Amino acid sequence: MKLASLKGGRDGRLIVVSRDLTRAADASAVAPTLRDALDDWAAAEPRLQEIADSLGVVEGQELTDGQMLDVTEAMIRYNR
Repeated sequence: MKLASLKGGRDGRLIVVSRDLTRAADASAVAPTLRDALDDWAAAEPRLQEIADSLGVVEGQELTDGQMLDVTEAMIRYNR
């Protein structure tokens, strides 16, 4: 499962990103931000995993080039 934040507000908006980084699904119904998801991970993780699994079956929102760059940069920073 790949999680990311789209720019907006102080902590951004939580999304789940497809494995190939081309599609994303809004996850703000689970937690408004990544920080909120991590704070209540036991409750958020199963619901986020359902969203991630659905991205492999149904199409999510296509990411724009700018959004894809933001997601990729965030993942690079996280993995360092």
